[in-house]
Amino acid sequence: MTYREYQNMRQKGFNALPVFFAFSNKQLEEGLSERGLTMDDIGQLIRLGDTGGFFLRKDKPLIDAWFNKDYNKEIKDLIESSDDFAHEAFSYEMANHEYPINWEGDYDVCSIFGNCEFSEEKDGADYLRDMGYSENIVSIYREEARAICREFDY
Repeated sequence: MTYREYQNMRQKGFNALPVFFAFSNKQLEEGLSERGLTMDDIGQLIRLGDTGGFFLRKDKPLIDAWFNKDYNKEIKDLIESSDDFAHEAFSYEMANHEYPINWEGDYDVCSIFGNCEFSEEKDGADYLRDMGYSENIVSIYREEARAICREFDY
């Protein structure tokens, strides 16, 4: 599996959840209407954090199961099991987070692959080590950091 395939799989799984997004009363009414409800039934909704997402109270176990899955372990296992996957994952996220010009680039990228606390004294290798990644993966991260900085002539 490639990193892109993994991302697509995760997105497809999220898209299958019974969640709708509303950023206005009209959108909220439409989301309720699609579920056979009206604004009088708003008490049946639970807000999905501060994302503008909503779901029905009856669907809470399904939503909880999705968000309680240990994706950090899953992504770590995939990265540790394939150097190609690791290269692609780091390269993609470094480009996505404008790594060469982002003052918090290491943190932004590494936080995609596990839980880490921001520190101005840490770099990507420190974050990855703190999350338990192998020295091989740390080395791959450094290779990709050098490559993207060369690519953007930084």
